[in-house]
Amino acid sequence: LVRSRGLGDVYKRQIYESRISDCPVGVHAVRAVDPAVVGCLINRSDLAGILSEDVEDAVYWVNHIRDCNVAIDIVGPDYARIPTNLLCRNGVGLRMSEGADPDVWFNGIQDNRTHGVLLRSGSRPVVVQNDIFDNGIDFEVDVYAVPLDTLIDASTNYWNSTDTLEVAGRILDRADDPARGAYVEFKPVSPVIHFPGEVDVERLCAAESPYDEAM
Repeated sequence: LVRSRGLGDVYKRQIYESRISDCPVGVHAVRAVDPAVVGCLINRSDLAGILSEDVEDAVYWVNHIRDCNVAIDIVGPDYARIPTNLLCRNGVGLRMSEGADPDVWFNGIQDNRTHGVLLRSGSRPVVVQNDIFDNGIDFEVDVYAVPLDTLIDASTNYWNSTDTLEVAGRILDRADDPARGAYVEFKPVSPVIHFPGEVDVERLCAAESPYDEAM
């Protein structure tokens, strides 16, 4: 278990190129300033691979997270950047709640059991240019106490299909149930993989031991 805990605006916590496994939470950033988790392999975490709570200017970049309950769990309204991670074989790939508003791009989010992306409690991220497919539900907006008056931007992701109706069936938002908090803006793009092409995603996700198949 690795914790990152900042006080005021003084501390920085950065974790690079680490292998973290078999613990309740892989990396837990709490009230930290500028936390960074870069190039890590995180697997078999009971709660989350990365749990980020009330942080400022977080960067979670080029990580491979698999076999966790939730790969990346963002809680709280502060800003985070989440580019170029591979999130596969988890319960949930990316979960955001309590007003989280990160920018999420160039990630491979696939083969997660229940959800690829799950939004709760007023979250309003920008989720663009990702590969999101083969999840239980690819993208879900859960019930918000106060509905958003703006669209969730998921406009340029690759869903492994360019059929608008097919992709719409993988997204749950206010179009499906008025109690859900927001509408998701999406437009299926042509089959151009956004996650870096030199990475063999199928091999990494299919491997029984991720340590034998590191990115």
